[in-house]
Amino acid sequence: MIQAGNRGTQAEEQSDGSITEKSPATNDSVGDDVVPGNKQLPTGFGAVVKENEVGRDLNVGNNVNVTNYLTRLAHLKPHPIARRGIIKREVFEPPSGFQDALRALVLDPAGAAPFAGVLILVCEPGAGSRTGALRLLDACLPEDGRIFELFPDWEEPDVSLIPDEERTGYLLNLMGDKELLSADFRDRLEEYAAKACTQGTRLIVLIDHHGWGSMASRQPRSPLVAMQLGRPSAAGVTERRLRSHFGVADRTAWLNDDGSEFRGLLSSATSPRAAVYLAEIIARAESSKDAQARDEYLGWKAQLTVWFGGSEKDAPEPRALRIATAFLDSCPARAVLDAADLLLAAPEVAWPAPVGGVLAGPDAKKRCTDADIAFRDDGTVSLADGHPGIDQALLRHVWHSRPQLVPVLTSWLGQISAPGGPAVPHLGQLARSLTVLAQSQGPTTVLSLVQDWLSKGNHKGLATQVLDDLAVHPRIGSAVRLSLRNWAKAPTMPSRQEAVAEVCGQRFGRDFTQVALNRLRDVLDCANNPGPRDGALNTLRVLLARPQYMAQTLTALVNWTSEHSSQEPTGSGSAFVHLLTVPPTSDEGSKEEDPAPEPLLVHALLTREDEDGDAVRLLLRRGWSASWRHPGLRAQAAIALEGWCAGVESGALPEQPFAGVITAIFEVEANALSDDLSRIIGGHSPLRTGLRRQYAEAIHHAVVQGVPALHVPPQ
Repeated sequence: MIQAGNRGTQAEEQSDGSITEKSPATNDSVGDDVVPGNKQLPTGFGAVVKENEVGRDLNVGNNVNVTNYLTRLAHLKPHPIARRGIIKREVFEPPSGFQDALRALVLDPAGAAPFAGVLILVCEPGAGSRTGALRLLDACLPEDGRIFELFPDWEEPDVSLIPDEERTGYLLNLMGDKELLSADFRDRLEEYAAKACTQGTRLIVLIDHHGWGSMASRQPRSPLVAMQLGRPSAAGVTERRLRSHFGVADRTAWLNDDGSEFRGLLSSATSPRAAVYLAEIIARAESSKDAQARDEYLGWKAQLTVWFGGSEKDAPEPRALRIATAFLDSCPARAVLDAADLLLAAPEVAWPAPVGGVLAGPDAKKRCTDADIAFRDDGTVSLADGHPGIDQALLRHVWHSRPQLVPVLTSWLGQISAPGGPAVPHLGQLARSLTVLAQSQGPTTVLSLVQDWLSKGNHKGLATQVLDDLAVHPRIGSAVRLSLRNWAKAPTMPSRQEAVAEVCGQRFGRDFTQVALNRLRDVLDCANNPGPRDGALNTLRVLLARPQYMAQTLTALVNWTSEHSSQEPTGSGSAFVHLLTVPPTSDEGSKEEDPAPEPLLVHALLTREDEDGDAVRLLLRRGWSASWRHPGLRAQAAIALEGWCAGVESGALPEQPFAGVITAIFEVEANALSDDLSRIIGGHSPLRTGLRRQYAEAIHHAVVQGVPALHVPPQ
């Protein structure tokens, strides 16, 4: 007689990752009772696993925590702002609208009206709105409240990705977005604001008129308040800095004194950044008659005119040296001088080399001194030592005033950054200089230059450094990230796709991880050449190995596998299996002399500790489950997991966490019984439950004894 047995409740993983407890009486899944209650089953590689103890992922309490963790993981990454670093009240010049904004955020002392949970500040670029927003958060939050900045790490604005921790302030800067926010986003932001009011959360969103649109009137104490924030008085900004920050209050008079070089430099259109810059210059000026300090504030126009405005016959040599120094400021003199000589040798310049070569002419220090370039004791050179900021001003000046020189410089930049070029050890500085150029000229100019380098295949290192700097820039980064998306999807230029894949593993991938993962998916799905695909997989492997990006990267890989519908998934659909396939051992059973990184990566995933480790192992279960269900991936998954088994048997991989992950495919198998067998053992009656238990025991016996499953020996 078949006995149904008495079985307790078991933890069941839901499709959304949550865990519920189900009893057999209410379970309609054919394969849920494959493990006999309270029995120990050998896992097939020596470990003994008890029901509900197959790794930490099957712990009910932990899984609830893991689900919450994965929800938080999908949020925009909060970047902490140290409150002690926020501008102090005595130094801060409030812009127009600041006091109204503060009143909207502060709780009514009588408690009759709640504060605004969300404050939309509609601003103009360059008006100091970020500084004002941080000042608002610091003023309205309790002393123990935390402040975070959120980067728009999304393809399109999504309120569900905005975190909402209690007693916390967030700053979300959308100034770079030119698309009007959708009606759905606004509606959901209203819902977010209502919740924020109840738990002490404040969210300030910075946006311009293009993104927000018309200023619709709202109730003054609404949970969501939108208002304009103007720019502060430039004179007020400068005066406060001189009084409170630099301690030279008497110099505030220089802004208006007759005969002062600093009189009349400020206007209503002056940006706060420029006003702060003027305060810095006045604080270190020799006197109110310091004409060079005035020229510094004006972008060194007078000095640059002296350097580039004349027609002296010997002008090309010092000009080439100044241009080279502007791009490579603070680099060794050898690199700068060699770069300058290459510019002089360009066909469009054709400056004759001195007779005697390197033995002719003055030494390096003399050449630099004659060109007003500082030659430091450590052998590096700088334009900015004697003229602060003139290196950046020179680049803008040359690009504006000598357009015929621009294509020459473009070619020269490629030459000095090519393999063996003098700038190769200093590509970081060169990339920073080009980023400065992009700020004044717009990213299109520099992106065209980068694209040209990539098409020729000579300057990938410099190109990726420049792209990385531009992609995270607070003002022009949004436009650059859009270009990266277009490049990733265009297979006609594999070199661009390769560059995108590489940039995703640099700072861009750290600050905008989700956007970077999306770009890697685009490369995998759109590339026609193996180079870009290999590059994308390598970057994914790097992100997966970094603890702080491990769970987020694994989430993306699992989602790509689950969402892929083609019969033969390629690209992103097979990335999970591809990256987690452990190479087999040799015939002798020994590892290769130079082991592949996969075993180390898998080991790191399986042994990850704490909450993040629970999430990783749960994601691994989901990934293998999705791969096993997919007819086009199942064979690859089997090979990959065979390698995992071999790794456990050889001691390269840990046994217990592997057991908790591998059972995911057993559940898939149990839920994929044939229709004929389901007719017999499906259902909820004690008889059918007992039949399923006997079926499981028969499979277990077959595995242990090595006989075909369900084979009954003759009596």
